[in-house]
Amino acid sequence: MNLDIELSTRCRLSCPKCIRTRLVERKELEIYDFPVDQFRKICESKKYRSMFFGGTYGDCIYHPDFYELVKIAKENNIFIQIHTNGSGKSLDWWKSIFLLMTKNDALNIAMDGFKETAGIYRVNFTEKDFYKNLEIFKLAKIRGIECVWTFIPMKFNEHQIDDAKKLAKELGITFLLKKSERWYKKDDPMLPSNPELIATHARNRLKI
Repeated sequence: MNLDIELSTRCRLSCPKCIRTRLVERKELEIYDFPVDQFRKICESKKYRSMFFGGTYGDCIYHPDFYELVKIAKENNIFIQIHTNGSGKSLDWWKSIFLLMTKNDALNIAMDGFKETAGIYRVNFTEKDFYKNLEIFKLAKIRGIECVWTFIPMKFNEHQIDDAKKLAKELGITFLLKKSERWYKKDDPMLPSNPELIATHARNRLKI
């Protein structure tokens, strides 16, 4: 059985269409980190074979005890999938995480473009973060960890999709194009020009 778990409401980014950003702007966000003891009990229950560390309100890697949580999961032979933007942590920090992980685990990093565009939507993501994430992928590959680059197409980056696919192939990682449903106005400046790059529900909503 798989468990989808949100470990923290912490994040260093301010993506404009993210519900977390809106809560921060309204000063309604409560910082919460999943309790380590409770996480240990879940892992030791032996109910779960795998865990998905994602986030609607935060990024899992910013949990203050993330290393300990990964360690506990792996001590209980649980496969993990880390979904993150990847930024804000040192390469040494990532090395310590990867030493706990195995080839049955996965790392999914979300970057919407290249060095000059990846921070347009993911506010606070920098050129330095982009290059560091490429190094993070390389480190993970050395450990045999499955790597995925998730790319959300938008007006400012849709021309880079083919180049991103090419780079992902060179790195030996999977490229995942994730069409967004968060489009509600045709005049949204980030709306892709190519309607095929818009999720079906959003196309229907906009009547494209």
